[in-house]
Amino acid sequence: MTEAETTATLGPSLAAVVDRLQSIHAKYNLSAIQRHIDACKAAMEQGDLLSLGIFGRFKAGKSSFLNFISGKRVLPVGVTPVTAVITRLHYGDRDRATVRYRHGSAGAVPLESVKTFMSEAENPGNAKGVASVTVELESLKAYRGLQFVDTPGLESVLRHNTEAALDWLPKVGLAVVAVGVDPPLSKHDIELIRALKTYTPKIVVLLTKADLVSEKERMEVAAFITTELRKEFGCDFRVYPFSVHPAHEALRAAVQRELLNPLLENRDSARADIVRFKFKALIDRTKDYLSLALAAAERAEADRSHLKRQVLGERTSIDAIRMELQALARDSAGRTRPWIMERMEALFPEVSGRVTLEITEKLSGLKGNLWKLSRAYEQWLEESLRREMTAISSREGDLFCVPLERARATLARAVQGFRDRLAGNIERVLGVHFSAGQFDIEVAKPRVPSISKDSLFMFQTDLLWFVIPMRIFRPLVVKHFLGRISWEVTKNQSRLASQWTEAINAAILKMQRDAERSVRDQISTVESLLSRTQSETEEIRTAIAEVEALGAVIHS
Repeated sequence: MTEAETTATLGPSLAAVVDRLQSIHAKYNLSAIQRHIDACKAAMEQGDLLSLGIFGRFKAGKSSFLNFISGKRVLPVGVTPVTAVITRLHYGDRDRATVRYRHGSAGAVPLESVKTFMSEAENPGNAKGVASVTVELESLKAYRGLQFVDTPGLESVLRHNTEAALDWLPKVGLAVVAVGVDPPLSKHDIELIRALKTYTPKIVVLLTKADLVSEKERMEVAAFITTELRKEFGCDFRVYPFSVHPAHEALRAAVQRELLNPLLENRDSARADIVRFKFKALIDRTKDYLSLALAAAERAEADRSHLKRQVLGERTSIDAIRMELQALARDSAGRTRPWIMERMEALFPEVSGRVTLEITEKLSGLKGNLWKLSRAYEQWLEESLRREMTAISSREGDLFCVPLERARATLARAVQGFRDRLAGNIERVLGVHFSAGQFDIEVAKPRVPSISKDSLFMFQTDLLWFVIPMRIFRPLVVKHFLGRISWEVTKNQSRLASQWTEAINAAILKMQRDAERSVRDQISTVESLLSRTQSETEEIRTAIAEVEALGAVIHS
């Protein structure tokens, strides 16, 4: 029987396995591993398609790669975050696009208009409530059986983008992580790969924008990525250099030959491996939790309270981890504005000088009365400040978010430490190996802020434009205008810093709450399992045997 036939045959069996495991999870309160259930459900929903999820930081070249695969510019590409929603591309007998909305409805849209749903510029904040966009293209016939999924950039300055990409993680088939040559590998990339390893055994790295470096440098970057990932995960990841630049046809041919063609030839086998991987993870975690329940149930009733104290510690220790997380979040939030303002102050001379030069040149060529001069000056200053502040957000955003990254790492270490201690207690007290699992923590960054300016003149002064002889007072008026620029730059940089600070600290607070919820869920699940009594021993043994039998069905 072929892999395709095996997978098709297992279809009903897989659904039955998920349904049964879902009922076991509900009975024993195994909410801590619900995402594994979600991953298995998603695997079954893919049908015969093998999904290739394209992940990575914004501006990493994901959309450019998929436009190349498609043979046409379907996806928006830009220097600011552009992909606002999950976008699926696969072969269809004619070109068409379907938009699915969060409230459940769906509708066909012209192919040329799909960018208005995907693009952040034309669908800011996903105001249209789009859940996903599916594009079918005749040009993808050579890739029939594959589905390419463009995910929003995980380092986008737009929070909903990050959430959309992370929500799709459990559905991933093969994961392609796009990493630009500069910088070649970030903490985000490593954490992304760590999260992906929970849901797929097949992860490759696409080294994009390879045309920006020489062949020797490209080889050095690829070797660096391979070495760093081997240190982190103890295994090798294939790295495929890629560029859409016309001079790098050889790189594109290598990606086609070494990555895409083997997938097409072994699609059914690859899909079956991914499905088995997701189900194995679910089966193993379920057995871990049930083994804990069994070990607790076999203890004498009189030991129950003592057992909980030994495993979970006193309630004060649980309160202590909550207080620790809150203190870590407060400390991180307190460092945000000073960090941002230090960079803003360093940027001030350059920004102020550039704005002053631009406004000086424009004013020198403008003639007219005070009213005309002031209106033009206001417009030019607003445009210049908006452009400068937007550029700062785009260029310096990663640096501004260093406190957010530090908070993420600090909170993750605290939660992971709690989980590891809990797993150690379980093994020490009950002799049961318990996998604590990795704590996934979401990082969200703020959107580009708006720019404001103060009125330049009082209303009464502005009304006197007709009595002020500009031939005499023009130099003084221009000097007054130029003298205001320094203040306007300072004010707008401070306002921008406040907006970044507010958004970053809100993200830190959200991460703290996520961390606390993770701790509570873990405690709730373990407490429930430790409460199992001797009368339930045989029932739990039966459940474990059933889970093992379900695992055998998956791997038969």
